[in-house]
This record gives sequence, C-alpha cells and structure tokens, in this order.
Amino acid sequence: MIDLSNKKIARYARVSTDDKGQSTENQFMRMDLYCMHHGIKDFIDYSDEESGGSLDRPGWNKLVSELDEEKRDGILVTYADRYSRNLVEALSSIEELLKNGRFIIFSESSMILDQYPLPEDIWSFLSFQFMQAEYYRRHLSSNTKAGIARVVKEIKKTGSHVSRSGRTIERVGRPATVIVKIEDVLALRDAGLSLRQIAEKLGSKKSTIHNILKREFGTQV
Repeated sequence: MIDLSNKKIARYARVSTDDKGQSTENQFMRMDLYCMHHGIKDFIDYSDEESGGSLDRPGWNKLVSELDEEKRDGILVTYADRYSRNLVEALSSIEELLKNGRFIIFSESSMILDQYPLPEDIWSFLSFQFMQAEYYRRHLSSNTKAGIARVVKEIKKTGSHVSRSGRTIERVGRPATVIVKIEDVLALRDAGLSLRQIAEKLGSKKSTIHNILKREFGTQV
C-alpha cells in the first residue's frame, strides 16, 4: 500500500437529487476518519447534489479542472456509487486518472487503485464494488424509510418514541432552519476557523457557510 501521509488529496462527496433530507456531511465525516488514520493532512473538498447517472456534475467538473492547478495526487471518495452510478463512464474516468499518474481511494472498502493499466481481474472486482455499493444504498434507503414509518406510527399512537440511545422523540421531520448571519460567519472566519469549524459553531452546514461567503465575495471564498 502506498504511503498516503505526504499526499495531496481531492475529497469528493455526492448525494442524489432524490436523496431527500440527506447531505454530504456524513461522507466527509467518514473521510475525516480515514484521513486521520492514514495521516492525510492536505486535502480540498468538493461535492455535488446531483444524480450519479453521469459524471457531468458541477462539483466533479471543478475537481477535475483543478487537479493540476491544486497539485492533487489522488481522489478520495467513500463508496463507489458516490463517484458514479454509470459503471462504464466511471471505469473510463478511473483509467484516465491512473494513466495520468494519480490514484483513487474508495475509503469504505479500503480500496486504493494506483496501478495502470489495471490487472484484468481488478476490473471484475471493481465492477462488483460498484454494484455492491448501489445495492447497499438501495437496501439502506428502504430500511430507513421503513424505520421512519414505524416511528411515526408509534408517535401518533403514544405521543412519543424512545430511541435506542434513550432519547425521546416527539416529532419526525427536518430540523428547524438555522438562521446564519453574515457578520457571525465573517467574525469566525477572521478568527482563523475553517468552513467546517464555522458551520459547527453556528449549528449549520459547511455547504451553507461556503454559499454565504461565495455570495458575499464571489469566487474568492
């Protein structure tokens, strides 16, 4: 396995337009753990809220266009289907990355692809990874919906539901919208906090903080 501690990484997360109520934060949290474990300290985050049917996505296009400019050695994603659900297009894209001396990591399967051309048997294994990731995503989504339905039914009947952690839930739905003031964001940014730290301090999302600063300063975030 290659030493990742001195590598510069582009991290990518994606949620689909039909992943209601989901965000990329969970994927970045998983990647945070992977980076800490492997000593990766230099990374830039990119994300999309787009369908995985095509690689023609704003965040992904930005990542690819900045690979040389930002001197990134490789790309890190969580699951294969977060990269793409179009297997043929994904394999072609991965091959292009490897051909140009870069590597790609699928952290949740601990798979690092850095050899070009890939051995023949790896293509079969990679195809299986994509299909497995898609199956897992669908299975998890189905179980989540079923679980929510059970909780909603119990709340309607008894007024509340007690989770496994002991927390009492009286309502199921999206949390109330957090109002973020630009002056608070600027104050924390001037204090040297990262976008993720600012988001945590204000109870918001990193993407929200990024969009606020982008609206204020254009592309200079």
